[in-house]
Amino acid sequence: MRLRRLLFASTGLLGLISLCPPAYAATDIVEYACTPAGGTTQIVRIHVELTMPTGAQPGVPLTFLHRATYADSGRIRATTALPAGTKMYAYVGISEFPRFTSGTGEGVVVGPVAAGGEIMLPAGTTRVNSTPPGEGTGVVRPAAINFGLTTSDPLIECDVRNKDDLTTYRVVVGAGGSTTTPSPIQTPTPTPTPTPTPTPSGTRTPIPTMTVTRTVDPDPVGVTQTVTTVPTIYETFVDEVETPVGGVATGGGGSAGPDGRVITLIGATVLAAALTGLALRRNRRSLP
Repeated sequence: MRLRRLLFASTGLLGLISLCPPAYAATDIVEYACTPAGGTTQIVRIHVELTMPTGAQPGVPLTFLHRATYADSGRIRATTALPAGTKMYAYVGISEFPRFTSGTGEGVVVGPVAAGGEIMLPAGTTRVNSTPPGEGTGVVRPAAINFGLTTSDPLIECDVRNKDDLTTYRVVVGAGGSTTTPSPIQTPTPTPTPTPTPTPSGTRTPIPTMTVTRTVDPDPVGVTQTVTTVPTIYETFVDEVETPVGGVATGGGGSAGPDGRVITLIGATVLAAALTGLALRRNRRSLP
């Protein structure tokens, strides 16, 4: 039961959302307040399409193309009869361009129109002309439309009511004179950061070499001779000497060296002389 209620509620909400127009959406439908001479103001909705010129140059007349069609069943009606030769005059407004603010176009004949009769809009486009004084870029919007025999004596004047809601166009004068659209901002491609190469550890240290440079000058031309030698490791063998623990290699203890033999020989000679002297002394005492 709860699930069914939720489904009905969500369906109704989606329906309301679909019926709501998008906020702040630009439109080509212009709301005009049209006032006939000596009559009351009429509110009508007209769909206006503008085509921008290309190749515009300073001081050279340019042309905007203006097409107007009724957006719904509402129509402009003549309060009083309009004479033969009555035309529609279309205007555009230009902003953000100094001394270049508007353009005026003369449409086809729409009269005569009887009093209370419906005014038909031109089936084709109206050429709206203007001359830019210099180079620059301007913002273009649909502006007023009038009906009359001349631009200076309108019989019906229609002023825009929703200017800020209208679609805007850009016109470029000079520098190629093309109408441009905003270009996307280019994002610089990040430069990849180089990854440091690890240095291998535990490498063997090379055997040092010795370089000897000798200059031989047998004749006036100098000759340099480079000799590269590798040091040779010599091993020295020493006779083994047996030395008592805590002793030094002086001949005392262990095997006697040359110095020890001399000392032993001298000691033995002195001892033999002493013994000989004692023997001779004893023999003398024993004689009568």
